[in-house]
Amino acid sequence: MKEIQKKILEFRDERDWKKYHNEESLYSDSTSIQLHSCAYLHNYIMASIGEPLLDKHYSSYLQESPVYFQFNDRDLARNIRKLVSKGNGREIDDTIENEIY
Repeated sequence: MKEIQKKILEFRDERDWKKYHNEESLYSDSTSIQLHSCAYLHNYIMASIGEPLLDKHYSSYLQESPVYFQFNDRDLARNIRKLVSKGNGREIDDTIENEIY
């Protein structure tokens, strides 16, 4: 883990981005980007009874990274809409696109 953190800090410092990052702004700044994971198994049809991928053994993983099956596309779209409907997405997009730091 320390090696990964070291590489991330090197990446940041090579681009002179340190001035934009501190503990507070990294997580609460309106221009920070939050990543969310999920799995969309678009070719996988969920079993009607006893779906093995939803076993309680995997519950902690599924809370962090939900799984969407073939016919759950509307649930996936709703979740994406909920996650990206707030914030300064346009401003962040422009910053990335135009490399304005």
